[in-house]
Amino acid sequence: MNIVFEGYTYPSNLLRTVLSDAYIRELSNGQAQVIHIGYLGPTPGVTGAQAVVMLPKVFLSEDNKALGIYEPEHLLQLSTNPELRAQLAHSGTLEFLFRISVWLYQSIGQFARRKKGTDLIQQTELHIVSREGGPGRSALEVIQSLLHFYRENQSLLTFIKRYNTNQQRTVNWSRTVNRTTPFIQNGTPVYSQPIVKQQHINYDEELIRIFVSTLADLKAEYGFRIEITSVYEPLTRHAFRKFKQAPTRHLKQIRGRYFNDQLVRLWNLLHLYYEQAEQLNAQISKQEKTLVRNFNIVFEDMIDSLLSDPFSSRMPARLKTQQDDKIIDHLYEYKDLTSEIDTIYHIGDSKYYKIGAPVGKLAVYKQYTYARNLIFENIKRLNKGSLPTPLRYRDELTEGYNPTPNFFISASYDKKLSFSTPGLQFKESHSPSYHFHARLFDRDTLLLQQYDINFLYVITAYVSPKASEIARFQSDAHKRFREQLLHYLADEYAFFELQPLTGTLDEYVTINFRKLIGRMYRPSGYTESMLVAIPHKESAMFKAELSRTASLNDWSPKMLLA
Repeated sequence: MNIVFEGYTYPSNLLRTVLSDAYIRELSNGQAQVIHIGYLGPTPGVTGAQAVVMLPKVFLSEDNKALGIYEPEHLLQLSTNPELRAQLAHSGTLEFLFRISVWLYQSIGQFARRKKGTDLIQQTELHIVSREGGPGRSALEVIQSLLHFYRENQSLLTFIKRYNTNQQRTVNWSRTVNRTTPFIQNGTPVYSQPIVKQQHINYDEELIRIFVSTLADLKAEYGFRIEITSVYEPLTRHAFRKFKQAPTRHLKQIRGRYFNDQLVRLWNLLHLYYEQAEQLNAQISKQEKTLVRNFNIVFEDMIDSLLSDPFSSRMPARLKTQQDDKIIDHLYEYKDLTSEIDTIYHIGDSKYYKIGAPVGKLAVYKQYTYARNLIFENIKRLNKGSLPTPLRYRDELTEGYNPTPNFFISASYDKKLSFSTPGLQFKESHSPSYHFHARLFDRDTLLLQQYDINFLYVITAYVSPKASEIARFQSDAHKRFREQLLHYLADEYAFFELQPLTGTLDEYVTINFRKLIGRMYRPSGYTESMLVAIPHKESAMFKAELSRTASLNDWSPKMLLA
């Protein structure tokens, strides 16, 4: 197995040692890059051919090191570099590269199923090998299923060994008496060659020894960190080499001996694995491939599967696909930033970059444009009386606009190479966009923050979604995005709950409208008071002036933190 990385610039002649021109983008000065991500199986009929896995640029560091350590050129020729393979096997990286290859392969298949008819994917027929040993044609997944079987069936293998050992030691006395002649010692018959119950070949153990030998072979190839049980000895090197000359023929010869469901399942997996190897050598199988262009679209769908709106049934399609044909990546309804009663749409945009790559000015500008369009669409719904409660975009009394939460989310990876840790981390707050300075509740004041998420977690959650786990992550993520914005607002603005000393709130707003436009907002549930937000550096002056005509109580967005 050789590894290449999307977005890395290789010498063109080096890249062509493992890939054909169909998968290469030629650059100037004899340089080239891969243009797909995914799995390309060995070329059928080519002796020594190796699979190539094209990994996302997420795994390249800022200084272009693979996983922050390795030179990508070295991993490109991994199959011919035994010293590096030994180093990677010792550190566990070789097994990680296999695991991420499997998850990547499966994620592209998942995308194909979710987006039927997409033209982004090139693949041969995709059959998933289930953990129950169902039919399949992916070498990666057959290997994964063999490993899974071994890890789940330790007790079964031990039981079979003990049972067969006991059977070998149990004498069949009726057959021994009827078929052998004893000699007499001190008047007592002694049978020197008793017949035991199990004289035939132990086919259970034969199958399991083939299995154990196959695992040992795969461990040497991929560096899996598995301890192969000492209960069964693998076949000798000579016996295993002889078996591999015609493995499926040998397996078929012993197929009818198994009735235990788990052993039948094991036989099926081994037969699938060796059938593929024979087809590859005989050049009667198409080259396996599952490849995708524009992986940013796949990543976007991965994130959307984690953050999708639980209220999507009442979300008009035009909110996500806007009138200028721009599509918002992620959109969901959640609590707003001023109360526990009102909700608002939170906007997200997936950014598929190399680690450390900054978000460009154009991307920031586009994201603010998405927010403006979304606000405009919801104000149109408000004006038509079709904006459902508790969604709230504008307060009629103060003409203040509810701040719209907005964020980027980009891929990183856990440095311990964990697939189970979400790794959702706040990265930075981008400079807000505004028309009028210091008017938080103005329609044109827009906020934007950025987060990183563990790509390894995202890809496993996408392929093997567990409803309860996804719901828990979604709840935590939505809460995290909101709370980070609440902290930001508390750091940037001084908030006051204002109540007039005389007259009604309506009269107070009318008199002070020019002074407080864009600075005042009344959430639902406020009847005779409203919120006023002033930048900290200006708050003392405003507070002194407003306190002559109104009661001001300090208020903080942090009061909304759970």
